[in-house]
Amino acid sequence: MINRERAGNEIDRNQLKNCVEVFIVMGLCRGSGSKDLKSVDKMLKMNPELDVYTKDFEEPFLRSTREYYTIEGAAWLESDSVPEYLSRVETALGEEEMRVGWYLNSATHDKLQRTCVETLLSDHQKQLVERPNSGMYALLKLEKGEDLRRMFVLFQLDGVEKGVAPMTQIFQKFVEDQGEALLDARRAEIKRLASEKKKENQSDPTMIMGMLALYKKTNGMVKELFDNHLEFQKSMKVAFQEFMNKDAGKFANVELLTAYCDGILKGHEASEKLSAAAMEDRLESVMYLFVYLADKDMFAELYRDALAKRLLNKKTTSMELEKHMISRLKQLQGPPFTTKIEGMIKDHQMCDDNNAKFEEYLKSTAADGSAASNSSSSSTELSETPKVQVLTLGFWPSQQPRPVNLPPVLASAQSHFEAFY
Repeated sequence: MINRERAGNEIDRNQLKNCVEVFIVMGLCRGSGSKDLKSVDKMLKMNPELDVYTKDFEEPFLRSTREYYTIEGAAWLESDSVPEYLSRVETALGEEEMRVGWYLNSATHDKLQRTCVETLLSDHQKQLVERPNSGMYALLKLEKGEDLRRMFVLFQLDGVEKGVAPMTQIFQKFVEDQGEALLDARRAEIKRLASEKKKENQSDPTMIMGMLALYKKTNGMVKELFDNHLEFQKSMKVAFQEFMNKDAGKFANVELLTAYCDGILKGHEASEKLSAAAMEDRLESVMYLFVYLADKDMFAELYRDALAKRLLNKKTTSMELEKHMISRLKQLQGPPFTTKIEGMIKDHQMCDDNNAKFEEYLKSTAADGSAASNSSSSSTELSETPKVQVLTLGFWPSQQPRPVNLPPVLASAQSHFEAFY
């Protein structure tokens, strides 16, 4: 009768409920307190003794359920796509839960659900996840969020032997493939440039922008579809580490990421001019990729080189954003990681103070009669007070010393500053 209802036919549920209750009453009649019972109504108000119900009804019922859904599940797999199959399973599980309320004892609930889950999901999990045209990989490519969410929820039910582990493996493969596609696209671009006798461009942000977009997309999936599940986080981390540390050309990805940061801190992304808010947003996104780099020390060295050029050439657009970037690196890697970079910023900030004091020094020496000849030389030879940047040895990137013969004007400025400093 229950299988008839499962097949869509109407049955008399009250009659079925009364039949099922007979097994419970039989258990009470066999119990130790059965001699004191006066009526069936009084029996039904007692705590049930389910030995008879379990042995004579529940166990055969669960076997029949397994047989029914083994046949039905095979038919659904044959005719339906994976999303359609999972939707059928979701509906069937909901109906079985209602069935308990309609005419079964509540003690059957967990056993019934587990039987259905084992038969419809666990037994077919590998096929459901790996099916070529409608399995998980296809759903990820097509961005079928609702179907992916349903698969995730169902595979977490008690009775699915492997849980979500097969899903995390497919997810990792998908992310790795997407990252590899970005590397292939850069390789193709390098090849195209070579055919035109052009060099690979380190400042081209296309691949880094693609990686940032991929991170945003896949991280959104982990959070919204997979409840930020730890195993999905691990799969994503492994995938990003795999392709983030695999280079596509002459320049390593760590060099491309540093160049991207340099462009953002100069106020642009490719040809797009950025607002301060957009710059901060891009820099925050860079940190998500930074954590996947294997050689973070190389990033620090390259970042120092780029920072030195921005500061000395006055190319930075916001000292607040420079400090914010350093603060984020410090949070992720600890204070020693940013010691030299912070020293560079401090030197740069002291520049204005030093130059103001130097200007006062020149004025005071000009007013000193004993230094009249030197001050006269300064005022006539120098059209304006020189601006000097003092760099602390060890903080700034080292350069090979180069012999320079300074013109008299610059030699005079140098001697004045040395005397002042």
